[in-house]
Amino acid sequence: EGKRGPITEKVQAAYFGLFNGTTEDKWGWLDYVYPADHTSANQTQANQ
Repeated sequence: EGKRGPITEKVQAAYFGLFNGTTEDKWGWLDYVYPADHTSANQTQANQ
């Protein structure tokens, strides 16, 4: 029928849940990435 089975559905839910926050990252796979602070770089350029 071309439909995913119940096991595939559970695997996909767990996998995609890592990215939308519905699955706890028990294995430490994710690293938080924070936006770069360009304030100091812009200030340095402005002072030149």
